[in-house]
Amino acid sequence: RDRLELIRFLLSRGADPNSATVDGTTALHILPDESRSAYQLTVARLLIDAGANLEAPSEYFHGMTPLARVLDHWNVAQPSDLFTLLLSRGASLDFPTVQEDRGVTRNSAEAMVQSKLDWLTSPDCGLRQDARPGSIAMVKETLRLVTAVRAAGSWKRYVRTPHIKLVVLRSLLARGRARRRPLWDQPTPHALVRLFDPSLPNGVFWHVLSYWRETG
Repeated sequence: RDRLELIRFLLSRGADPNSATVDGTTALHILPDESRSAYQLTVARLLIDAGANLEAPSEYFHGMTPLARVLDHWNVAQPSDLFTLLLSRGASLDFPTVQEDRGVTRNSAEAMVQSKLDWLTSPDCGLRQDARPGSIAMVKETLRLVTAVRAAGSWKRYVRTPHIKLVVLRSLLARGRARRRPLWDQPTPHALVRLFDPSLPNGVFWHVLSYWRETG
């Protein structure tokens, strides 16, 4: 807690959130090594809010940006809140300055995660055999997430996709082009029935979706 207060104080007094070592390593590059996730996330938010550069490359970390460093970290099998925070604040999925690793190109988020998957499935992987299936499944899920964000065009569009589908569904229901479940199906929760009722003002509907975007 004292460290957080010190960071807040220094930033409020004009400390540079992009202060770096001679090789370009910033505080955001170091944060993936922090084991306390809540502390890690709070510091990242403070730095980003103060103007930290999300695309700064670090020569020490082979040209990686902060997001690339998160994906390269050992716990990539389980994407952290830092991973989603950087994405939500606009970090690029492309890493043009990242150097090859033993001939493997890792200049994008997809390539970075794929290299981790290739390592986990290779004979050189030092992970215990019984631990591999779970790690492989989680890395595949990370790859699916990164691919989906890329396809959507941005993190913002990605998280809004389910809500856009709800808007379309409500419009179809209002025009009679979609039907509710048959009576013999499990009944739809009352809250959803009310939400998609055409008599509900559009402003209320959008307010609920905005709340979901913030909390979901």
